[in-house]
Amino acid sequence: MYDHLEAFPKEIANLINLRHIYFGTHVKVPTEVLRRLTNLRSLPFVKMDKETGPQIGELGGLNHLKDSLSICNLEHTRDQEEAEKANLVEKKYLHKLTLTWEYSGPSSSANSDEVILEVLRPHSNLEFLKIYGFMGVKFPSWLLLSNKLKEIELHGCNKCEGVLVLGHLLNLVHVKMNRMQNMRCLGYEFYGYDHASDDIEVLFPALKTLHIEEARKLIEWNEVSTERVMVFPCLEEVTLTGCYQLRSAPSHFPSLKKLVIKGMNSGGIPIASILSNSLTTLTSLEISNVRGLACLLERLLENNQNLSYMEIEYCWELTCIGPPQSQGYEYCCASLQELRIGGCPKLTCLPTGLPIPLSLEKLEIRNCSSLECIPIIPEHGGLPFLR
Repeated sequence: MYDHLEAFPKEIANLINLRHIYFGTHVKVPTEVLRRLTNLRSLPFVKMDKETGPQIGELGGLNHLKDSLSICNLEHTRDQEEAEKANLVEKKYLHKLTLTWEYSGPSSSANSDEVILEVLRPHSNLEFLKIYGFMGVKFPSWLLLSNKLKEIELHGCNKCEGVLVLGHLLNLVHVKMNRMQNMRCLGYEFYGYDHASDDIEVLFPALKTLHIEEARKLIEWNEVSTERVMVFPCLEEVTLTGCYQLRSAPSHFPSLKKLVIKGMNSGGIPIASILSNSLTTLTSLEISNVRGLACLLERLLENNQNLSYMEIEYCWELTCIGPPQSQGYEYCCASLQELRIGGCPKLTCLPTGLPIPLSLEKLEIRNCSSLECIPIIPEHGGLPFLR
């Protein structure tokens, strides 16, 4: 690969038995290369070009492609017929697919994007799907049938008010949604819950991580409250970043280990729901830039005896961590190894209900101007493991 190469020599198209080809992000791929090199096994990415470069239909004959493929600048796709020529459904050796729209300004092509994405249906063997900059309102129907999908990432799909149905995808392990700026609710559509069914359903049966970032209009994350449904049985990590308007969240996470919440203006209501008394599996907790959070739940530390990392930053109304008065040392989380607290100007005391545990290895407290007391259990010999 040559860093300064701008375009492939057209003569490369004569190497009809070529299997693998590698090039940098600025290289232009001539149409002839895609048309003739039908034996290619690897092709890192293809950039569509409305004027001089390849159209997506040129991918139609590359059915031996393996592993991963990125298709960029899909905004230059001429029409539905051209998209159908790509024949992604026949590329059974592809396991990773990235589809990218790169609008430089406001787009009014919602219907066009929806049609294009609908016909770009990949083979059912696909395991990893990333969609960037999609300006449609609805996601494609073929996602309902993508049972081998393990990972989905949505980024900058700003016109989607809802989200795709994911709850019944049996192998889905990771979901990341970033800058879904028009998404307002995660409800029954997200879960795919069937009210009419009398059978016991398991939704998101394999999901381990869920990241929702910069969803600034997200207001509700509803809970499926029925005895016939089990939700998130394997979910270990939840990240909510920049969800400033979120007002509700589920309360049942039987396997949750890591919770990260950064940027929220709801007075800690979603936090209180997630950190309900039923949560006993937490090992890491990070809370930052949450307005209206006055106190963490009293039983948080008592119930989560495997909690090893806790970080609380920029919670300006926080006055209390743990129970307000001493109730013995049962609230001491014996597994806590690292505690970071910063930017909490109203926090006056780490109360005796939260004594600094014997196991603590790292303690950081900064910009807590009202802090008066840091309780330590003297009969335990101070903090012998502090590094």
